[in-house]
Amino acid sequence: MNIKSIRNTMARVLFCEIGTVKSLYPVTKALVLKPWHRKLSKQGKPRNRFYLTPETKLVLEGFPSSANSSAAKAIRQANGLMDDSENEFAMVTHVHSSNVIIKAMEAGLPTIVIIRPPLDVVSSMIRRWPQQSAKYNLRWYKKFYTSLLPYKGKFVVSDFKQTISTFPEVVMEANELFGTDLAIPEDAHKQWDRGAKFAKMTEEEIASEKSKGLEIRQKIESDCKSELAQAVEVYQKIISN
Repeated sequence: MNIKSIRNTMARVLFCEIGTVKSLYPVTKALVLKPWHRKLSKQGKPRNRFYLTPETKLVLEGFPSSANSSAAKAIRQANGLMDDSENEFAMVTHVHSSNVIIKAMEAGLPTIVIIRPPLDVVSSMIRRWPQQSAKYNLRWYKKFYTSLLPYKGKFVVSDFKQTISTFPEVVMEANELFGTDLAIPEDAHKQWDRGAKFAKMTEEEIASEKSKGLEIRQKIESDCKSELAQAVEVYQKIISN
């Protein structure tokens, strides 16, 4: 690992740790205003808002690799937000910090929390970013959602299966809970299309992809038993009624 990779890893860990501490929300806000985070919004794409403002209408937040992008795109399309202009509807998303959710709860803002089973999440993350630590990501997952437990009932939960198949029902639940009038994204399930990825691959490539995924999952289950069990426990608490 070179110096740049080490520096980036340390910066990421620091941001993750800060993001799970309620009192450090001002630090999270300061960090996401930096140019390296702002450039996540590519030219011609909808602009994510990474911090709360007086104009914030909705907070849509969750752990990475939990179908956050699918949910955000569905909300934007349904509410006519597929441009890069300023508009009266401001949605905070993709900060991946639980203190943003907590501040939203304290401000009484409509909030949807995205969640996915921890083994699936961390397997996906390691596939995308092989240099990351599965043990650390599971510990981060536990901290992220544990910090939200005192606020259960004040936000709407969207489990992974709901996010990719019945997301309109999640939005309807949010409208009912918060008295909002978000447009219902009837075609939300189309935002999550794994078939499109495999359609471009040969049978050998598909088999190789599935084999790699299975290998990663098995390694996590073998090497991270304690961390995984604790993360699963928190997951169950978040999704339970």
